[in-house]
Amino acid sequence: MTILDSPVDLGDQLDGELSALCRAEHPQLTIWQSLPALAVSQKDTLLPTYAEAVEVLRRDGVETLVRKSGGSAVFQSQSLFNLTLIWRLQGQTSIPESYRLMCRPMMDWLGQQGISSQLHAVDGAFCDGSFNIAVGGKKLAGTAQRWQRRKGECKVLGHISIVLSPDYHRELNLINEFYRLAGKPMAYRRQALMDLQSLVGSINKSDNTFANFARQIGLQYSGSQYEFGQ
Repeated sequence: MTILDSPVDLGDQLDGELSALCRAEHPQLTIWQSLPALAVSQKDTLLPTYAEAVEVLRRDGVETLVRKSGGSAVFQSQSLFNLTLIWRLQGQTSIPESYRLMCRPMMDWLGQQGISSQLHAVDGAFCDGSFNIAVGGKKLAGTAQRWQRRKGECKVLGHISIVLSPDYHRELNLINEFYRLAGKPMAYRRQALMDLQSLVGSINKSDNTFANFARQIGLQYSGSQYEFGQ
């Protein structure tokens, strides 16, 4: 387990993940936050006016980078924190099974705090998908994966992006603006989101909220009952 204490350059982080996926011999977990930047998927680059959208955001001081996992646009900032997981799949694992495996430690940790969570899509949430971690019908975390098959084995690069702070309004506005400029208007809503501080902020005893949550969740993923603790 690695916890990066300071926000990282998103481009460097994404490049490092791809390299780590190729080299990894054992499960890896990195917990990190990013300096402000927009992370898009490969399919976003195919939108009609993607290049023009990137240029407009660049002039406004927003960098756009393409990540290797799926999903749609996520604005990275210190209102989110991220788990990057790399592991080998065992046997004939399906895509739904791999997402459940990836999310189970986080959902178990929430359960230990008395919070019930489910995996499902949430209407109006950014980067929506069937494997959001949702609480009370609202999206707490988004997920994405990339599978790499080589020489008879399959390794997974997985991302979980958790909404940490209730102050995620500017980020949603920027995501909506990106899609408007790129030719695919969206209307993501803050009301569709849940955030970790609102759920469990009372357990935070220091000013360093990210480090507090990161340490607890990292220890959960390191448990021997999970794929990532082996």
